[in-house]
Amino acid sequence: MRAVRSLVVASVLVVGVAAGAAAQTGPRFDIQIERDIRPRTSILTNLSAAYRVTLRDHDTGQAPTASYVMFSQATNAQGEKSPFFACGHVNDVDSRTPPGVYDCIVYVDHGGPWTFVASVSKERSDAKQAPVALAQASVPFELPVGEVARGEDVKTANLKAKPKDVALLLGHTGVAVAWFACVALLMVLALPGGRRWLSPAGCHRLERGLDQIVKATAVTTGLVLSSGLYLTLKQTAYTTPFSSRAVHAAFALPWGRPYFLTLAVKVGMVWGRQARGRCSVGSPQSGRLVLEISGDLGG
Repeated sequence: MRAVRSLVVASVLVVGVAAGAAAQTGPRFDIQIERDIRPRTSILTNLSAAYRVTLRDHDTGQAPTASYVMFSQATNAQGEKSPFFACGHVNDVDSRTPPGVYDCIVYVDHGGPWTFVASVSKERSDAKQAPVALAQASVPFELPVGEVARGEDVKTANLKAKPKDVALLLGHTGVAVAWFACVALLMVLALPGGRRWLSPAGCHRLERGLDQIVKATAVTTGLVLSSGLYLTLKQTAYTTPFSSRAVHAAFALPWGRPYFLTLAVKVGMVWGRQARGRCSVGSPQSGRLVLEISGDLGG
């Protein structure tokens, strides 16, 4: 019995020594926090603060070789805490910026003195798990005391939009509606089941205007694709990601995952319908051939 007890004590000591050694040999970081005063931050609300955080390995002075994520949070002396906000790793979307640099933004619901806290943690395999901070750094900041978040007050967000951008979005939407209408007409004409819904006079009128429908489909397709490509590159809420690392970084941003997934589904639908349209009615001649075939199938 005494021997068993000695073995248990020895094993506990070994585990404790190993844990202490692991803690001592764990990574140590230097975190530098600077206020982000670039022009792009002027679009933020009066109840937000933007910072650029630089992460360095304490021993080497270089960016860590392992992959880490950065979170930001605002706290104050009254014990209030904002949610955690994921910081964007700048190198994932801009290769000119060295690794270890993060863009962070925090949002609060009222003005006054606050503390910006940057926390570095390892990437989580389970997104539902709370981040475990490996290192933290903080700086105080202050926002106008009179500012209070009001969901119904749009002016609080300081929203701005150029007339050209609004017109382009409206034009893109209008052209997309026209494109769907052209595709719907072609499908009605090409499918026997669709032709049965038309009167003989209506069907004859659409057949006579088939050339114009096909040309309108081609024109609206080009307009939808060109305007959509411009909007994707220039007018997205976040920089459009074009690599797996950039996608991972974009998904870590607030609402980044549903935003870009919805955009990808929309683009996929447009390209998929365009590919099917080319296979069936790529020209007036092929459109007439489809009509002849569908007429034969329909009896």
